[in-house]
Amino acid sequence: MDITVSVTGLDEITHGFGVIEQQLPYAISRGINATLDAMQTAVRTHLHDGTFVLRRPDFIDKTIYIAPSDRATKTRLVGTVRVNPERNFLAKFEEGGQKDPSQASTIAVPVFKQASPSVIVSRSDPRYIKKLMASLDRTGAARGRVRNRKGAPKRLVPQKVYLVKTAKGTLLVERTGPGQTRVLYAFERSVPIKADLHFEEIALRTVDTQWDALMSQALEDAIASAR
Repeated sequence: MDITVSVTGLDEITHGFGVIEQQLPYAISRGINATLDAMQTAVRTHLHDGTFVLRRPDFIDKTIYIAPSDRATKTRLVGTVRVNPERNFLAKFEEGGQKDPSQASTIAVPVFKQASPSVIVSRSDPRYIKKLMASLDRTGAARGRVRNRKGAPKRLVPQKVYLVKTAKGTLLVERTGPGQTRVLYAFERSVPIKADLHFEEIALRTVDTQWDALMSQALEDAIASAR
């Protein structure tokens, strides 16, 4: 018993492989660029999931950046998505670490913002730290006041803002009413930076889960557009 296998349309098949070979660099570049877009979208989505408080969402979105020169071409099958180097303030959230003071000996941490993290303290805001510290200097208030036994500061400034030293550090406190105060700032020697960006992790996961489908679609489109 014999079984004979024959192939018809060999010329068409050979031509088809020739088209694929010709279009392959174009298809790969399209697949890479589609994957870059997917990676960018995935990282931006993470930034909006509540991990970060975004005061200017559009500005932050544009920070996850693909420059025209970062995109792949038929002759350069490499693509890059990055944190815009001109807005690299997000980069420190990839590995985390400690934020140290750049000039002063401590960092003023706005404690009052814990209740409203999205509040923006502009230079004109009365709660702007430099305004408050200048106010203390003008009134002659000594920095680093120590609480007395009853818990009250030794002296109040007219603006009802004063410094208090505690066992944990120095606080900038506002008197809001009779017997009522709130902490505006805590002065820390360093502040922890959480590794919350997960840029590399999200990008690699996107490649693992989407590359096959995106490359298949790119190859299909490239063959369909062949002349």
